[in-house]
Amino acid sequence: MEEHMTYDERIAAIYLFDFQADTYTLIASNEPHFSFSYHEYGSLSAFYKQEFHLLEESLADVEALLAKQSFYALTSHGEFWKQALLRRIPESPRALVYFLNENAFTGEEFISPKQRFDFYFKALYRQAFAGSEYDLTKDSLKHFDFHDESYASYFQPLPQTYPASGIQYLRSFVETHVHFDQEGLISYFSPDYVYSLYHRGKYSSVYNFVIHVDDKPTLYVEISSVFSLNQEGHMIVLSVFKDVTKRYEKEEERIRYLHLLKTLSQDYESVLLCEKDRKAEIYRLNSALEGHLVNGEDISQVFHTYASLEICQEDREAFLAYTDVDHILDHCALGESYRFRYRVHAQDSLEYHEVNIIKIGDEHDPLIVFGFTNVDADQRRKIETQDLLKEALNQAENANVAKGTFLSNMSHDMRTPMNAIVGFCEIAQSNLDDEGVLKYSLSRIMDASKSLLSIIDNALNVSRIESGRVHLHQKSAHLSVLLQTLKRELRPYLTKKKQVLQVKEHYFHDVLYMDQNKCKQVLWNILMNAIQYTPEGGHIFFGIDELTGTKYQYARFLFTIEDDGIGMSEEYLKNIYDPFSREENTTNSGVAGTGLGMTIAKNLIDMAGGHISITSHSHVGTKVIVELELKVMNDKPLAVSVPEKQQPIKSLKRRHILIVEDNALNAEITKTILESLDAKASVVGNGQLAVEALMQQPFDGVLMDIMMPVMDGLQATKAIRSFSDVPIIAMSANAFEEDKRRAFEAGVNDYVTKPFKTEYLLKVLGRWLGESNYDKIEPEVRE
Repeated sequence: MEEHMTYDERIAAIYLFDFQADTYTLIASNEPHFSFSYHEYGSLSAFYKQEFHLLEESLADVEALLAKQSFYALTSHGEFWKQALLRRIPESPRALVYFLNENAFTGEEFISPKQRFDFYFKALYRQAFAGSEYDLTKDSLKHFDFHDESYASYFQPLPQTYPASGIQYLRSFVETHVHFDQEGLISYFSPDYVYSLYHRGKYSSVYNFVIHVDDKPTLYVEISSVFSLNQEGHMIVLSVFKDVTKRYEKEEERIRYLHLLKTLSQDYESVLLCEKDRKAEIYRLNSALEGHLVNGEDISQVFHTYASLEICQEDREAFLAYTDVDHILDHCALGESYRFRYRVHAQDSLEYHEVNIIKIGDEHDPLIVFGFTNVDADQRRKIETQDLLKEALNQAENANVAKGTFLSNMSHDMRTPMNAIVGFCEIAQSNLDDEGVLKYSLSRIMDASKSLLSIIDNALNVSRIESGRVHLHQKSAHLSVLLQTLKRELRPYLTKKKQVLQVKEHYFHDVLYMDQNKCKQVLWNILMNAIQYTPEGGHIFFGIDELTGTKYQYARFLFTIEDDGIGMSEEYLKNIYDPFSREENTTNSGVAGTGLGMTIAKNLIDMAGGHISITSHSHVGTKVIVELELKVMNDKPLAVSVPEKQQPIKSLKRRHILIVEDNALNAEITKTILESLDAKASVVGNGQLAVEALMQQPFDGVLMDIMMPVMDGLQATKAIRSFSDVPIIAMSANAFEEDKRRAFEAGVNDYVTKPFKTEYLLKVLGRWLGESNYDKIEPEVRE
């Protein structure tokens, strides 16, 4: 029967197998004899597993033959089964497979070389976007056809007519569109190269290159060519052009994946991979999990095993939900990183671990990477930081509440003396002819002004203390003088409320090394609190006791202040030193104050290395004990210099004084005072004008404001000192020691704090401008 069979009847189907791309392509089929179920193009591995069971040989034998290593061991003459012929294409990862019908004889002699050539080119052409036929001997490009016209733009300009010069077109194309290895592509079609392959028995070749065209994506192209001599002896080169861009992109992606895995293996203790088949591939595993997790096992089972062995009960469900492959495939974006932290058992405690999940590849063939690491130290730092932030937030919220209360109290407390000032000014203006009412009004205005100044000073003191700008200035001082001053200054307040102050002094050393002003401020704040919060007719105890010190030449001094006033609740005592805090607001308690006195006292005591304790009960009273350890000096009393009684200057006749002040009201007050003493006063509004005035005419003295526009008082003083030694007296609302220090460093002779007492200003003027000696003026100190 064989001798009567035609060629087509002997062949059931012809396929091209590409082992590198793992693809098959159907070239031709004889339907009556062709029973395979697969399509014209598809996966080679799936094809032979599904279809080769039709062959009599075992599937294992076929798979072994088709494996890459076995395939390359074949000769170009082919291998036979009873029903199939596989012929390897030389120098190529491809093969032509002829499936014979069941009546065909076993052999290959019926397939001529010309037929094999045609079949191979046809197979290549089915997978390509273009094909060409080139007569190498005559340099004649016979045709260049495109299956997919969208690729034609990459090869423009194409020949207008065929045949055309292949070399001429190739050089023009390479020069325009090929940026790398131009000579390599030209050499691929050169006669020397093709003939050398053919004479060595190699009848095909493959070359890859890249095309760049403006405004179009880069195109990676693979040329597959076969060589054959025609009847005239001309070398014919049949070439097909295949788009392999995705292959190159996958290769680049694969390199990136390898780099990513290498990086992950350095950063993570364990790395697991998973594809769509959900099989776990263990890339790296820490020693604790070795032997428990199985490579190739379903990834969900791997994670269930890991969770049951390592993860604490409370975190298992969340971990398994977060690492669920279906969830990751459906909801996680490519290239994005997702992290989940959980706790694992570690001896007698729990440690924080983290899984980092990355989905890479493409949506059709994704790869999921799981990286595991111990983040216990980092997590605990974060928890600690979060706790600190929460605490800071609570403190900030409490501070905001306290500041809100402070502003409310401050508003009330400042408005109270301001109301008194405005009210008594109106009373005075309405009773200018009544000397008694006028004097009383002015007295009340002065009291209200002092109260307002005290409120402002307290607020500024807190700001300076919190910013670290307050320092102790210790020197030898008499404790007895400090106590006498306190008692004298407290007397008006005690008399006003008909209160009794009992003082008990029990100390041996009077001369101490201390900051007398700050010590006085601490005791003043506490004693004033006792007076304010003790009703009329109440009693206040002030005790001073000396105890043995803990260091040589030191003694401990206990200052006890106890009252029978309204007291404080136990809850409020916890916050008594907080700035701006008061147990009751001003309106409810009826006591004016900003809630800053104890804050200032506590900070100053801490600066001096002392201690303060408070016990209090509502409606019973309060007891405060301040302990300071102070260095005692020689028991021999200090020689206290008592300044001679000073009198304000009575006349500034023939004195010309320059007033430098940008505030018109302040300038008017100062000018009025000077002119009342027969002085000539000139006024300028900033430091620049003061310098110009002094350069134009002489002055006997300068009263210099500090904060002014254009040029401030310090800059002006420095400029004046470059050409004049005229007495300069600073007049500023900046009342603190550092402000005074800067002024003296700039070159002023004296310093007067606003608001000032006229008597004090006149004493300072007398020192520098009067005929008498006023060297013993005691400067105002405001803490």
